[in-house]
Amino acid sequence: MFCTNCGKKILPNAKYCSHCGSYAKKSSDEFEAQETVDDVTAINNELVYYAKKAANKMMWTGIGWIIGGIVLTLLTGGFLIFWGAPLYGIYAFFKGAYYRANPNGLVKKAMRENSEN
Repeated sequence: MFCTNCGKKILPNAKYCSHCGSYAKKSSDEFEAQETVDDVTAINNELVYYAKKAANKMMWTGIGWIIGGIVLTLLTGGFLIFWGAPLYGIYAFFKGAYYRANPNGLVKKAMRENSEN
């Protein structure tokens, strides 16, 4: 940050210039840069929020497949064993749990897929 009166470099959070003593005002470029950073942060927070919601949906879908596979196996008396459904459910659940713990990974994956299309 530079003093708007004398033009010398001052500390970023200084209220007064240490060289000339005038009140330190932020220039319009610094305000625009801060607004851009705030906008990017808000967008990233929103993407992370939706990534966590998608991860939760993956986890509940996985639980549904696990329960469905077990119920179908029990309804057939164990004669037909629907192993594929519980195995897919376990896969979907852990995939959702991974993305729930690491939502930025899901955001990056979505952005990569979007840029390919």
